[in-house]
Amino acid sequence: MMREQDGSVTVWPVVLIKPRAEFYDFTSKYSVGGVVHVVPAPLPQETLQKLAGISVHAFDVLGCEGVARTDCMVAGDGSCYVLEMNTVPGMTPTSLVPDAARAAGIGYADLCEKILATAHL
Repeated sequence: MMREQDGSVTVWPVVLIKPRAEFYDFTSKYSVGGVVHVVPAPLPQETLQKLAGISVHAFDVLGCEGVARTDCMVAGDGSCYVLEMNTVPGMTPTSLVPDAARAAGIGYADLCEKILATAHL
């Protein structure tokens, strides 16, 4: 997600992480082809709305600016939990933010420009 220049927060599509190995470990996370990013995540609309809501709330409560990634888990009963807010998300070929932005129609170069346009001290 990203705080825009007008102060609004844009939430990009949810990314479902599917490791190719039994566990989502360091090797699977950082190796090209170690995971499949399913974007948008095939979740019920109600769950996607919950995830967006708690992500924006966490972003605002923590005073985030620019780009951040909210890592969440969804329980079997549909409850959504924030695990962490990554305020310096990766921008590599295995990173989630570029994939989510791309699914929203924002290419890598445009994403970089948007990040720079909202940067401040």
